[in-house]
Amino acid sequence: MTSQSLNNKNQPHLFSKVLLVFLLITGCVYQAAADENIPVMSAVYAVQRSDGSLHTYVDLVIGKRFSGTLPDGIDSISVTGPDNVLRLEKNDFQYNPLWRAFWCILPGLPKMGTYTFSVTDGKNKGQSLASYTRVNKIDLPNTDNFKPARSNILTCTPPVFSWLPVKSDIPLFYQVEIRDSHRNHVYRTEYVHDMTLVRLPPDILRPGQAYQWRVRVADRQDWRRLDNRSQSRWVSFSTADPLDICEYRYRPPEQIEGSWEVSSLKEQNINLDRVQEMMHQILSNNLKNLHSILVIKNGRLVLEEYFSGYRGNLKHSVQSVTKSVTSILIGIAKEQEGKIILDGKLSSYLPEYKDLISGNDKAEITLDHVLTMRAGLEWNEMHAPTSLREMIWSRDAIKYVLEQKLVDPPGKRFHYSTGLSTILGRVLKNTTGMNALQFAEKHLFKPLGIQDYLWGTTADGSVSTGAALYLIPRDMAKLGYLFLKNGTWHGKRIVPEDWVRESIYPRVKGEKDMVSGTGYGYQWWSGPLKVQGRDINAYYAAGHGGQYIVQIPELDLIIVTTSEWKDNNAGDFRAGSIMENYIVPAVLNVGPEKRLPAFDVEQYRYVTGKYRWKKGRLPLKIFIENGKLFGQTVLFDGRFEMLPAGRELFRCNSKDVGNFRIYVHKDKKGKISSLDLEVAFTRIRFQKKKGLFWGN
Repeated sequence: MTSQSLNNKNQPHLFSKVLLVFLLITGCVYQAAADENIPVMSAVYAVQRSDGSLHTYVDLVIGKRFSGTLPDGIDSISVTGPDNVLRLEKNDFQYNPLWRAFWCILPGLPKMGTYTFSVTDGKNKGQSLASYTRVNKIDLPNTDNFKPARSNILTCTPPVFSWLPVKSDIPLFYQVEIRDSHRNHVYRTEYVHDMTLVRLPPDILRPGQAYQWRVRVADRQDWRRLDNRSQSRWVSFSTADPLDICEYRYRPPEQIEGSWEVSSLKEQNINLDRVQEMMHQILSNNLKNLHSILVIKNGRLVLEEYFSGYRGNLKHSVQSVTKSVTSILIGIAKEQEGKIILDGKLSSYLPEYKDLISGNDKAEITLDHVLTMRAGLEWNEMHAPTSLREMIWSRDAIKYVLEQKLVDPPGKRFHYSTGLSTILGRVLKNTTGMNALQFAEKHLFKPLGIQDYLWGTTADGSVSTGAALYLIPRDMAKLGYLFLKNGTWHGKRIVPEDWVRESIYPRVKGEKDMVSGTGYGYQWWSGPLKVQGRDINAYYAAGHGGQYIVQIPELDLIIVTTSEWKDNNAGDFRAGSIMENYIVPAVLNVGPEKRLPAFDVEQYRYVTGKYRWKKGRLPLKIFIENGKLFGQTVLFDGRFEMLPAGRELFRCNSKDVGNFRIYVHKDKKGKISSLDLEVAFTRIRFQKKKGLFWGN
C-alpha cells in the first residue's frame, strides 16, 4: 500500500531482473515466518475525515508471494483487538484489488493495544500483529491553499501540486492522491516528511479529463506503523486539450537549517540556458525516469530539482553507491582500529570461514583484491542474476560468496561482484565489533549530520553492504563533498586523507568487464566526461538505474542524480548524458556542439551490420534508411541517428538518452572488428557479428 506510483510497470527488463532481488534486502517484499505460508501485513489507525469525524481504519494486505486468487482464495479472516473487545471476520471487510488489501472502517477511535490478524486459505495460514499506541489529532489540510484550486484547468504537463503544511508539534508525513471522474485512483505518492509540493510524472494526466486530488497527513511514514491520519476533502480540477509542456522557471534551492549553504546559478556563473534546455527535455519526458538532480558548486547548492513525485526529504535507494559508502567505512576503521592491512590475507579477517579460504588457491586472496573486485571468484551480475539472488536468499551470504569457484588467480582480473562488497561488511564487523550501520552511525553519518537513512539486510540478518542503503539526495551530496575536500567536513577530519586518495586511484584500468568509467579503485569509479573535445576528469559512486555521486575536482563541482531503478533500461546512460551534455557545459559556459555538415551516407555503408555485446548478451544493429544512418539497440527506446564526426567516430543522438558517441575499431585487414558505444561514463564494446542473430 505504499507504492510510489500506480502507473509503475510490472514487467522486468533485461537489466532490472538483475537487481529486482534487492527488494528482498530493503524490506519491500514481505517474508513470511517459516511456519506460515500466507504473507500478511496489517495496520490499525485513527483517521480524521474531511468532515471532522473520527474513525478506526483496519487494513490487511496479502503479500505477492501468495499464489492463490484474491479475494476468493482467502477462506477466513479474523481480527482480535485488545482484551478481545474487537472481533472482525472476513464478511466485515471490503477488498481492493489494486493493493491486494482487505479493509474496513469503524466509528470512533481504536482501543490502545495490540491487534492479532489471522488468515487461512483452507490449507495454509498467515498471521500478523498491529498496534495502536498513541492518540494525536492531526489537523485537516486546508484546501483553500491548494494549487490547483477547485475547478482549475491545468494547461500544461507535468503539473505541480502544492499546499501549506499543517501545524503540529510532531513530525508529519504527507501523501498526495489523484483519482479520475470514475473514482479510479491514477496516482499516489509515498508518505513524505514535511512535503508541500509534488511535480507529477508527465504521463499521469490525460488531456481533456476531469480529476480530483487530496492530501493525507500521517504521523508515521510507513502505513503499517502509523497511528493517526487526517485527510482533506477531494478537490476537483480538469486538464486542457491539448496539454502543453510546462515552462520551467529556475529558483535557487531552499535554505534549510543545518543543511547546505545555497547560492544561485547566476552567482556561480553557471549558464542558465543550458539548465533550462535540460529541464525542458526532462519535463517533456524525453529524458525520463529521473527523480532528482542536485548540483553543488564551490560548496554551495545551486540546483535542486525533483521529479515524478519525489521530494528532497524522501529517502531513495542508492543501489551500488552503497559499495562506495562501505569503502569509506573500511578507510575510517583502518585508521582508528589499526587492525586492517590491505595486503593482509582475507582469511585473517574471516576466521569463521578459514576452512573455505585456506589450504587452496583462495588463500592468496587479500583485502586489496576484495576492495578492487579482483578476488578471482566466479560471479556474474551483468545478465544473469543467479549469483546475486542465491547469495541474498542463502542462510549465510558470506559462505555462499566464498564457496564460489576460483576462475582467475587473485589480483589478475576485474569481476564486478556485490558478493565481495558484502564480504567487506563482515570484515568491518570482525575488526570493529560493530556492523556497518552501527559503525556508520557513529563515525560517518553523525559527523556529517545525516539523520534520515535506511540500510537493509540480507536474509541472514547481515547489513547488506553491497546495495541496500537509502539516503536523501542532499545527504548523498555530503558524501561527495567529503571526498572532494579530501575527507574533511567543515574543517573536521572524518576520513583519512590517504584513504580518499587510495580509494579514487584507478587500480584497475580499462578491463573488458568494466562497463562504467576507465578506472576502478576501492569501490569507487573514475573516468572522464567529454565536453567539446575536452576531457573533464571525474570520480564517482554509481548505482544501478542512474544513482550517482560525481565529484569533479577541477571545477569544484558535485553532481547527484537519483532515478527509477526498476524497469529503467537506460537509467545509467541517461543520468551520465545529462551531466555531459547539460550540467558540465553549463558550468563551463560553453554552448551546444556545432551541427555536423551533410555527408554521403553511402561512404559509411561499411559500418552497417549486426553487432553483439558479449558480456551483456545484447545486440546492436546499424542500417541505412531514407538516406540516413541509424543504430538500434534494446539499451535505448527506439533508433538513434549517427553522424560522422571523425575518421572512426560517430556522433549519435537518441531521444531516450541524448547525445553520445560510437567509436569504430578495425582489424589488421582494415575490416571493422568492433564498436565502442560511449555514453558519458559508460562504454560498451560490441563485436561485429557474422551471421544472423538479430532476426530479419
